[in-house]
Amino acid sequence: MKALGAYLAATALFILLVGALGTRLETSSAIYLATGLVILWYTIETWRLRKEAQLQTELQNRPFVSIEVVSGVNPFVHPVNLGKGVARNVSIEAVEDSALFEVRARLTHIAPGRDDIEPTWRLKSRLSTTEPLTDHPEDDHGPAAHSLLSHGRFKVVLKYASIVGQHYETTIRLTRDGASIDDDRRIPRQQS
Repeated sequence: MKALGAYLAATALFILLVGALGTRLETSSAIYLATGLVILWYTIETWRLRKEAQLQTELQNRPFVSIEVVSGVNPFVHPVNLGKGVARNVSIEAVEDSALFEVRARLTHIAPGRDDIEPTWRLKSRLSTTEPLTDHPEDDHGPAAHSLLSHGRFKVVLKYASIVGQHYETTIRLTRDGASIDDDRRIPRQQS
């Protein structure tokens, strides 16, 4: 019903435009000009609809990487892909609010729906913010990373790409009360 109203309004506008221009120009020139304006308007509307359709398709098929925190006696923190697309070149960087700890991990990919991924964590620490961050002395950083991430206050930045090369960045705030998404953005492609 709404579309019919738009078509009727466009038709009425076309007739009024031809009539108004017809008094100043020849009728055929007025029709050509009005037709050109209608085609221009239609082209702009089609371009807008196409962009919106592309965005909707991307949102339906994109990966969405988040962090799941399981607290308790044996805390566990792991990335999950909640989207429908494969997330590739995943990097995780978590910086504690006091900046004394930094936890990082890299993954080649996370398939959609996977929540059993255990990345190889890399933990750095320092005693004060005036000192440089150094690698944690343990061989397996996993247990320490899980404990820190599940009990501390961290800003976690997840960077990843879709299978078609579109890049995304999700920022998550981890606190003792749980996790919340601060930001999720699409990174514009670099012009080459």
